[in-house]
Amino acid sequence: AIITQDRTIMTITRSGGLQYTGHLRDTGSFATATDGALLVYTRGGLWRVDKQGQWRLAKEDAPAGGGSSAILVTPDERMYLFDGQILYAFNRDGLALWQTPIPNVQGMTNLTVYGDKLLLSSSYGQLFALHSDGRRCGQLRVYGDATTRLYHELGRDNVLRVYSGNRLLGAHMMGIDWQVFTSACG
Repeated sequence: AIITQDRTIMTITRSGGLQYTGHLRDTGSFATATDGALLVYTRGGLWRVDKQGQWRLAKEDAPAGGGSSAILVTPDERMYLFDGQILYAFNRDGLALWQTPIPNVQGMTNLTVYGDKLLLSSSYGQLFALHSDGRRCGQLRVYGDATTRLYHELGRDNVLRVYSGNRLLGAHMMGIDWQVFTSACG
């Protein structure tokens, strides 16, 4: 699925065909459920979109998402929701495990899991590492603004490579020792 600049959501089939088109009031984020359904996290809540393009509320008590929201579903079926201020963790049955405040996050966000650690990144260059139990492990900020895109990958050498780029300043790359960055969590 993709969201365009005018907040149109489009789901694409594996063969490249347009499956569904709709309009969102605000931006949102996506994840794939373990059964393959599309999860859409928006200001209006957490939604499940089936293969026919039918939307239904996935979690009635989910916090509202929006412009800085992020969602992640891990292989062990845990779900993490970031509403722009608080990171929430839920077990496979949808029961709350913990919540951790992460204030002052700006821009589009992304959640990634690396082993037993989570990485929350923002287009404004903010990086937050957390243990899967909710403890904050580390944070730092690299250059970023509304036009920046941040990409990252944890290499086999345990170096988190962060690529930051925008149209005016080009691309920058930095390497972060993952063990040092997350050492506060052991």
